[in-house]
Amino acid sequence: MEKLKNILLMIVIGINLITLGGCGMGPLSSFDNEQEAQEYLLEQLRFKYGEEFENVKQGEDDYEEYPTKNAYSSELVSKENPDYQFRGWTVSSGEVEDNYAASFFHFIS
Repeated sequence: MEKLKNILLMIVIGINLITLGGCGMGPLSSFDNEQEAQEYLLEQLRFKYGEEFENVKQGEDDYEEYPTKNAYSSELVSKENPDYQFRGWTVSSGEVEDNYAASFFHFIS
């Protein structure tokens, strides 16, 4: 009986850790406004590519609030390679997309 209790306790603890821990998206895993969204996108790109990035078209950033998610997109450049502008997108549920990798093919051809 004690063994069954321990197994059930471990299952409950495991489920709680997974639920409360999220998906490991970093310290900022959501955002509620444009500033937080911008910081989140830059943080995720830094983590993904190991480079520093910055916004280049501050006035043309796009931030939209929806009933279930907030979405943000911006024109960016790498501080190491400022010749190529690319677009990055994120939503408050944690998804991040960008077309930065296309810059590697752009300079090759």
